[in-house]
Amino acid sequence: VFGLIILLAGVAELIRAYQDHGTGNRGWHLFAGLVDLLLGLILVSHLAASMIVLRIIVGFYFLFKGITVLTYRRSAISTWWMVLGGLIILLFVILIWFNPVFGTVSVLMFTSLAFIVTGVLNVMLGLRIKSRQSSTLS
Repeated sequence: VFGLIILLAGVAELIRAYQDHGTGNRGWHLFAGLVDLLLGLILVSHLAASMIVLRIIVGFYFLFKGITVLTYRRSAISTWWMVLGGLIILLFVILIWFNPVFGTVSVLMFTSLAFIVTGVLNVMLGLRIKSRQSSTLS
């Protein structure tokens, strides 16, 4: 399921890179989409291996997403929530990677929370960018 979600996130990021003509983040979206696509393909195609390295792959995924959120803060009008969200995602990475007692249930719980935080931040960013674009068109 994680592999499928990450794979679909990669496709969405590549579509965003294709449609994003006006900003300087086009290359970053393309890179993010390719990384998501690669991680998703690895998780979907190698089920046995992905069970062993799931914690590492999910940690790298959210490390990349946390850094991405921190770099996208330049596109937002108010950046404090982007910084806070990026730091929360990076905190999830630390928990996923370095807590030796972290079981499968904990990985699922914190990963789902990180997905929720990432999704909410992406929606908020999209709404901010949309409102900024519609105000410049007026």
